[in-house]
Amino acid sequence: MSEQAIIELEQTLTTKRSAKDQKDALKDVLRVAAERIKDSVGSSLERASENEGLLHNTKPGVIEALPEKLVTYSMVKKREGALSSQPDQSEIAASHLFG
Repeated sequence: MSEQAIIELEQTLTTKRSAKDQKDALKDVLRVAAERIKDSVGSSLERASENEGLLHNTKPGVIEALPEKLVTYSMVKKREGALSSQPDQSEIAASHLFG
């Protein structure tokens, strides 16, 4: 932005006190600045080529097979509880000997 554009913006903002007029003045300044930036840096902000972009990426992803049966946390805890409540094999053998 040039110094002259800033001075004009300041004069516009001081003479036009309504919010709509001030908003329009700021919008015009920002539009002009955006156009100048777009013209000067246009090549670096271009869209990605097909081999760089994700939209045109058609490589098949690796998807692991889902388990046949859903195992929840509560099911695991119940199984652990059932295993811990079963007597050990050595305890069963001792009870048959002294039984």
